[in-house]
Amino acid sequence: MPARKLFVHIWRINGLIILLIGLFGLITVGSLGFMLIKDMMRSPQVDSVANAALGDEGESRAELGTFATITGSNAIRAPLNIQHYFKSGSSSRDGGGTRNYLYFSPATRTSHWLLPSMDSVILSSNPLPQHDYREASSPALLYIHVVVSRDSNNDRQLNSNDLKDIAISTPDGKAYRVLVSAADRLADARLIDPQRLLVLYSRGSRLIAAEVDPMDVDAEVEEYEVSTALVDSHH
Repeated sequence: MPARKLFVHIWRINGLIILLIGLFGLITVGSLGFMLIKDMMRSPQVDSVANAALGDEGESRAELGTFATITGSNAIRAPLNIQHYFKSGSSSRDGGGTRNYLYFSPATRTSHWLLPSMDSVILSSNPLPQHDYREASSPALLYIHVVVSRDSNNDRQLNSNDLKDIAISTPDGKAYRVLVSAADRLADARLIDPQRLLVLYSRGSRLIAAEVDPMDVDAEVEEYEVSTALVDSHH
């Protein structure tokens, strides 16, 4: 009899443990389900400053990034980034990106945007001249930007698959000027000298060079095709 009572006592303890584990599991699953449903139903959080600048972008998350120093300027700048959301709640990698850059001068307490609107996506924005990591850095003379301003492939997104504008500006984001439109890819951009900027880009099967005086806002862009044909060295 004592042995039977012992086994009954052990089974009761085991049953209680199983019951507690089951209750804990139900509570955990219920909490996770509630949090998931709550997350799916709530609107995406939006940076108020970025959202005000962006305007009416109902299904996107906007954020004004961290300000950083600019080579060749006393101003600082921050990117305005967005990420689009589909109705299902899943995000789109290609639907957002950097829409603009906000420049701020602490010396004059003034600010301005690089682009006149928020309708484009900036794929890259880099200083020229660019320096090798082994070289001593010097102030940039200008910045070159690769921007997508229209949905050229009609996929309802602005991304690197679309045709691109290649533009320049001063280091502090002023005098923005598009040099090349409808480029497939920027192959290279370099300053031959302070008054001669060389841009190499592809359009279809052609490699095209564009040259301009970046210091003269009224200077015309000279374009010419770069031959990529194989040359027979035996002739």
